[in-house]
Amino acid sequence: MIQFIIRSIAASAVIAGGKKLYDFAAGELTADTVIEFSSGTARVTKGGMSSRALGAVAQVLVENGIQSGKIEIRKNGKFAFSRQIPETIHQRLRNIVMNA
Repeated sequence: MIQFIIRSIAASAVIAGGKKLYDFAAGELTADTVIEFSSGTARVTKGGMSSRALGAVAQVLVENGIQSGKIEIRKNGKFAFSRQIPETIHQRLRNIVMNA
């Protein structure tokens, strides 16, 4: 019984790790818009966005001490944030992009 539990936990970890790897690798392929942030500057590397919204995104990231990161906006309206961007500002960034 214990071996079954250990195997189940190991299998779950492998599946979860595989999903994270897939999301990371395939994220840009399925994203409609990609915003990359580095050294205080945000730029759109895929898709389009107004310069006003892009500036507001950069301002929020700078205010929160973020050095670099990436935001992917999927065709279905879902957002994916790189791990450098804390969850506490995700909704604020979503609001900026969606209201642009």
